[in-house]
Amino acid sequence: MSKSKPFRTLLVVVWAVSVLGTGCGDSDPPPSSCSTGQQCGGVCVDTQSSLQHCGGCDQACSAGQVCSQGACKSQCAQGQTECGGTCVDTRSNVSNCGSCGTACSESQVCKDGGCVLACSEDQEVCGGTCVDTKSSSEHCGGCNQACTGGKVCVSANCVSPCLEGQEWCGGACVDTQSNSQHCGGCNQACTAGLECRGGSCGTPCPQGQRDCNGTCVDTGTDPQNCGTCGTACNPGHVCSSGTCGGCQSGLTSCGQSCIDTQTDPQNCGVCGKACSSGQSCLQGVCKVATSCASSLIAPVKDAWDTSWDGLERIANTYAAAKQTCEGLGARLPTASELFLVNAKRLENIGATSTNYLWSLAPYGPATQHTVRLSDGLTSTAAVSTSAKQTYRCVCPSASAPESFSGNACFGSPGKGCFALKEGGGRYNMDGVDRPLLSKNGAVWECTYQRAHLADYGTYVAAIVAGLPGGNASWYHTGDDARSSKDVLIKWTGVQKSWIASGNTTASTLTASRSFRCVGVNYAAGTHPNTVVGEFVGLRSGYKGEGSNPVQAVWEVAHDTCWNRGGHLPRSTELAALIQEGLPNGDNSWLWTSDQAGYNGTQFLAMTLRWSGSNKLFGYYNSDYVSTVYKTGTPPDRPFRCIYYPLDAQYAGPAEQSCQGGCMRFQLSGATPAVVWMDMKDRSLATLEGAMSSCSALGGRLASSRDHTEAIRHSLPNGSGQYLLTSDLTYDDRSTTQTPVPYVSILKWTAVNTGFNDQYSAYSTWGVIPTATASTRPYRCMWTNELR
Repeated sequence: MSKSKPFRTLLVVVWAVSVLGTGCGDSDPPPSSCSTGQQCGGVCVDTQSSLQHCGGCDQACSAGQVCSQGACKSQCAQGQTECGGTCVDTRSNVSNCGSCGTACSESQVCKDGGCVLACSEDQEVCGGTCVDTKSSSEHCGGCNQACTGGKVCVSANCVSPCLEGQEWCGGACVDTQSNSQHCGGCNQACTAGLECRGGSCGTPCPQGQRDCNGTCVDTGTDPQNCGTCGTACNPGHVCSSGTCGGCQSGLTSCGQSCIDTQTDPQNCGVCGKACSSGQSCLQGVCKVATSCASSLIAPVKDAWDTSWDGLERIANTYAAAKQTCEGLGARLPTASELFLVNAKRLENIGATSTNYLWSLAPYGPATQHTVRLSDGLTSTAAVSTSAKQTYRCVCPSASAPESFSGNACFGSPGKGCFALKEGGGRYNMDGVDRPLLSKNGAVWECTYQRAHLADYGTYVAAIVAGLPGGNASWYHTGDDARSSKDVLIKWTGVQKSWIASGNTTASTLTASRSFRCVGVNYAAGTHPNTVVGEFVGLRSGYKGEGSNPVQAVWEVAHDTCWNRGGHLPRSTELAALIQEGLPNGDNSWLWTSDQAGYNGTQFLAMTLRWSGSNKLFGYYNSDYVSTVYKTGTPPDRPFRCIYYPLDAQYAGPAEQSCQGGCMRFQLSGATPAVVWMDMKDRSLATLEGAMSSCSALGGRLASSRDHTEAIRHSLPNGSGQYLLTSDLTYDDRSTTQTPVPYVSILKWTAVNTGFNDQYSAYSTWGVIPTATASTRPYRCMWTNELR
């Protein structure tokens, strides 16, 4: 029996093969064509809900039962509805959509109990139509989220269709930096005869110059745009006939570099001559490096860690004295340093000589200030080849601060700084008077100390806050009333109840007066953004422009500088840059933002001029300082913008600090300057009240420049009332009456981008208000700029 089993198995297999076939030449059964469920008796059925085929073919439910999820039950599962004995989800069932018997058409699907178009996965139904919300400009990112302003929809976001640097204006992409119909913004057309450069309307570039990023330059000579815009020569090289060539005056070409062979230890005296280890290059000669103090005559050290010649050097010309000190690795002292150690002060160095000594402080182009150590009195001496004065060399402390702090402030060692609330606590002011100098010398001295001559508003806020040491005499300020008149201020001791009326006047720029400097109390560096053709003031911290850009009317010059991220400079700011070597002066009168009074016909603005890189600038006479009508002839004048260091940590005033809220203006630049202003007028106040009130909030009383910039950029809620500004001016037309100081006032209504600060539509002057008369409204301003 055991041997017969395989035989019977073989017969069964043969029979099965003969009956069913081998499959060779035959097709497999066709797959089911049902989209859901399966075929039962040649019909597609849903075995999850069919009463006759519940869970499988021919598995019928009993009477009174329903088929729910492939099983016969007494009722439908939660979330399903019985429709004719069948359990369905009416939220998605196309035959029973929303309710039993409501069928969707073939082009529809049932979604959330409603029949909707059967859109593809990347589309949505919006307004009865399938749309791609990632690309539809009418439904960008969602239904009815339309793109505006010519923008298109890309990846569900509305974006400009224009290239970088362009804007969508009037149905087209335009460059608002150069388009005369949309200059600086859409629909801001330039008037006839003007063209758009750098986002501002101005006259066409003079013959021989071309526009490079909004600046008119001579590409034949401009080292930053040599031959073509943006082609910069290597540092120190000059541009000649559109080609980068030789070196600037005072430098020598060594290989590919321009070198100062008077100081370079690798090229000392001539190219390739390297000084040995331990040597320095002094005046083109390799010398053993010694401490500065060891080169002085009988050196003594003062309380501020400055080393001095203990004895006077033989009288010589200014140029020779300066060269001698610098050849020793030392320098001539400033007028402030000489005054600080005079014999009448407790911190003197024991000098009793009555000779007037050379100082670095300039009186004018051909004259220097001198100081004597016996009593600190000042005088002047010509810098001619025949005029000779005795002198002393000094070696400053190696730990001298890089900011206006510590011993940089004038006063006792480490105690000379008076901290200001103005500017959010970022500034110090001298706590003691500096020596009697001309205004030109005062501007230079403050710049040399990494500060600037305090303006009138800063004095006022500081005096009311308790600034000590007022000597009841008139002080220089950083403001001018006329081209020949300095705004002056006085106070006595500590005078917190000080008032402006009676303590404000104006007088000649050449008069020798005391002064105070004010500066940033930390090392802030310079303006962070690159300026086309920039010039950097090494001690002022200001950036200026190395050549005269476009010419423009006064108010458009404000706009142009604002659109570049800077400002039209004040007179003393431009003077400080000129004293530091601002290049390419062509003797043209340049606009400043300062008001200069009224001459019987119209109000005036201050202008300055110079030639070349003339550090011996004279901020005192008509050769260098003048005034013109703000609507003068010709109306267009050249100008240069100024760019201040920025405080990256300053976030602006608290919203409640601003009257009516803060209006925020962001200037251009990768790291932008920001200005905030009150959106509404503040209550009536005296001049000193307005200045001290703004200072207490960390801001300043807005100047005419601040107002002009902000109003032309939509500062709202102009009340039509005259507002106080921080600008002082002077009426000296009468030859029989005492000259009178005035404050500049201005007005506008609602929003007025056409404001131009011209008399009499927008501006005039008014008497300095007192507590009982002529008080006026005002606005405060704040900025992250370190002005």
